[in-house]
Amino acid sequence: MPKIKWRRPPEAGVLELLEKHVSLCVLASDDLVQATELKTTGNETEARNALEKLFNAERAADELRRKMAEELAKGILPPLSREDLMRVVRRLDLVTDWLKDGGRVLAILPTNELPENFKKLLFELAKKLRECVHVLGHSIRTVYEDYKKALDECYEVEKIEREIDHMYMGILDKMKHFDVKNQTSLLLMEFLRSLESAADECENTADFLRIMIVSTFH
Repeated sequence: MPKIKWRRPPEAGVLELLEKHVSLCVLASDDLVQATELKTTGNETEARNALEKLFNAERAADELRRKMAEELAKGILPPLSREDLMRVVRRLDLVTDWLKDGGRVLAILPTNELPENFKKLLFELAKKLRECVHVLGHSIRTVYEDYKKALDECYEVEKIEREIDHMYMGILDKMKHFDVKNQTSLLLMEFLRSLESAADECENTADFLRIMIVSTFH
């Protein structure tokens, strides 16, 4: 993926932090997909390792957010740009937080009690969420290099989020026919809600990014 390019060199340090923050969010989505696949195929040990990577990415993203806030407080960027960047970072943090929450639930979800075809649905949902996060990350990376492409990708995030919402509702409908323990059902609902919420925050971030692009470049 292309690196962020800004027009004024003094801002490079802040943008490098944003680049790392985006990368951590994307990596967290990759880790969640890997953990979901491993968990649903019965590989508990490797699933825990993948989840630990996810949790580490979330903690690192929190630290980067704090560093960015410190850098922006130094007045490197104009006030509006500082505000915009921090809003993007805070929204990315929400995406990563929901990925982390999904991972925490997945860690204790007894997937061995779920039908095989249902496990596949969970994996497909996680993969679609990863696609959404990747597109969002790319749009942020390219916004100051090719804002028109970034704008198109914002609309693509919205489209993918609708697909995720459709998949989410479809899975909820299928749950009516599954005979699982109440606790398993509750955990499954929490896992699904975390993934759906992460997708919602991807769309919210893309919405804000779209507003920022239109107001800045048009």
